[in-house]
Amino acid sequence: MKKIMLILLSITTVTACKYEVRYTQNSPEIAKYKQVVKDYEMGNWESYATHYADTAKIVYNTTEKKCIDSSTGHRSK
Repeated sequence: MKKIMLILLSITTVTACKYEVRYTQNSPEIAKYKQVVKDYEMGNWESYATHYADTAKIVYNTTEKKCIDSSTGHRSK
């Protein structure tokens, strides 16, 4: 009886384990974010603004209210 229970427990344990990959370093969202960071670092403001909605006001590390005009890619006050 003990052997049967041990065998059933072993089978249950082995079949219950799921080997799902939960975390990844390659996905469309991560690739897009890497492109956003690259555009920011390179100062490519036209491409940087395209990653956001056309109505978004993009502001970074400033106390003055400035944003990038999505149509021209230039900063505006």
